[in-house]
Amino acid sequence: VTIYLSTLWKIDPPRIEILRALWQYNLGDLSATTTTCCRRDMPASLARVSEAGSPVPAVILTGALVAAVTLVGDVRLTWSFSAMTVLLYYAITNWAALRLPVEARRFPRWISQAGLASCVFLSFFVDPAVWLTGAVVIAAGLLWRLARTRLSRTRP
Repeated sequence: VTIYLSTLWKIDPPRIEILRALWQYNLGDLSATTTTCCRRDMPASLARVSEAGSPVPAVILTGALVAAVTLVGDVRLTWSFSAMTVLLYYAITNWAALRLPVEARRFPRWISQAGLASCVFLSFFVDPAVWLTGAVVIAAGLLWRLARTRLSRTRP
């Protein structure tokens, strides 16, 4: 398939392999996360789930974004964006685990501390331009959430 696509669209094989790997990641985690976000903070049409239990609109949206980054940028850019999102996701998860009360903990506190420290340490290896772009996207998302929250409070 890689050779066929590379001759058909004149795309180099490493880029196609990156797209394939990120697409697999997309089908699992990103589309599920998008679906969850859409239930509260984004247009409900993206949270629609098929009879088979697949979040089709979320899969299409995140797949298109992954394809666009892969096809427009280079392999390093694509992997850097992937690394940034994974590190951010797990940093937030470890931070949330640190806030759990003692009786709700499954693992000792030091494991969450080590996980958070590891995410912060590894983030220094991601290209600063990718972090800047990611920060802009996150800020836009936070502003979107703030605007929706304020609008929902003003409606009767």
